[in-house]
Amino acid sequence: MLHRCVALALLLAFAGGRLEGQKQGPGSTLWTFDTRAPSFGSGAAGDIDGDGKPEVVFGTYFNGEHVYALNGEDGSLAWKFKSRGGPIDTSILIHDVNGDQKLEVIFGDSARGVLFCLDGAGKEVWTFQGQSGTDSPAAAADLDGDGTVEVVYGTMKVRRGGARVNVLAGKTGQLVWSVEVPGHVQSEPGLVDVNGDGVLDVLVTSWRGDDRLRALSGKDGTELWHFEVGDWVYHGVSFHDFDRDRRPEIVVADRKGSVWLLAGETGKPVWKAGIEGEKPGQVFGPTTLVDSNGNGVPEIAVAGRNLHLLDARTGKVRWRTNLPGKTTIMRGAATADVNGDGKPELVFAQDRTVYVLAAATGKILWTRSVAVRNDPQEYIKSAPLLVDLDGDGRLDIFMVTGRADGRRPQREQNYGQAFALRGGAPRAGQALPWLTFRGSPRRGGQVLPPDPPARREL
Repeated sequence: MLHRCVALALLLAFAGGRLEGQKQGPGSTLWTFDTRAPSFGSGAAGDIDGDGKPEVVFGTYFNGEHVYALNGEDGSLAWKFKSRGGPIDTSILIHDVNGDQKLEVIFGDSARGVLFCLDGAGKEVWTFQGQSGTDSPAAAADLDGDGTVEVVYGTMKVRRGGARVNVLAGKTGQLVWSVEVPGHVQSEPGLVDVNGDGVLDVLVTSWRGDDRLRALSGKDGTELWHFEVGDWVYHGVSFHDFDRDRRPEIVVADRKGSVWLLAGETGKPVWKAGIEGEKPGQVFGPTTLVDSNGNGVPEIAVAGRNLHLLDARTGKVRWRTNLPGKTTIMRGAATADVNGDGKPELVFAQDRTVYVLAAATGKILWTRSVAVRNDPQEYIKSAPLLVDLDGDGRLDIFMVTGRADGRRPQREQNYGQAFALRGGAPRAGQALPWLTFRGSPRRGGQVLPPDPPARREL
């Protein structure tokens, strides 16, 4: 038995992953994997190799510039893929985009603007050369209900022009339609039928542009409406039918901390709320929808330097945290029943600390400081995934930390570490995981069921 344990340790060390077995409680380390740079945006999880176990896939910043696929049970390397220009700031999308009943991996090469579609083994299925670089996490869905999936993402602005919103055929990567908008589209497109015509429309925000949120027809990109936010918005929107009138409402927050609820059909504001205690630029991360009290209507978690929970019907703040960290909650919060108590938690990172909060009260249930080195420039700038990685019935937390400096030659000092932390005790039944950025491939701020063939529900 001793020889087998030694052999396993040597195998994991060679593969790059380190399996931790000493402590089993919430927040204890399941495994770690070292890289040459941290990850921005978010990874994604899915059974990409068809072995019945999840893998996690994430991209790395300057000095790394790879996409890594790790085996969820032990953090060992399944494969890695080198970008053409790097860094990889886009979040990862895992989705069956070509209809082969297998999951593909989609991401953008930020500097070169190439969108890659890889198969589960890390081999290219198709690529699309965008008009400019991209930080926009791709979204995916069958926009028009014809049984085929489209991939939607945005670009940076081009020389003497604006950004592009591109819709690609998931099977081939060929361009279906493209629309120019001012500024940069840093956001992940939100895909939701705003006008009830049976077509999923595309919602994108503007960064360093004209401060507008746009609803574009999923048919051809025609602008259905726009809303003057009045400031830059880095991430995208959340959407849900809060008032149960069979039409979605849209949540958008600007970097100053103004939050709006809009009627999806018209883009008209229902209410506006201001987030107290946040300086301009601190409300950088996306919003998250969580049903904190189990009444079937989710609340809105807004991420700044603190986390704020807003009532979706009135915009009033139910609670806010008082965190000791200095940085913003850059990638927002994920939500699931991590503690196994049948109630939702909110999970996020600030500085080098992972937080797990009770969604109903904002009470901190537990924290975990994750520091690879004694380095003041080390931060967690990735979004959390909540997934049962090792098959023990409880949701684990996956994130990436490290040092990120884009300047030369300082970028050569960058480093990163992917890590998985154990959640709480398993519960009867299956906890709903958070497998991708914003909860689903439609990027709406919550976990959504797969679209049925003939009819979609919000």
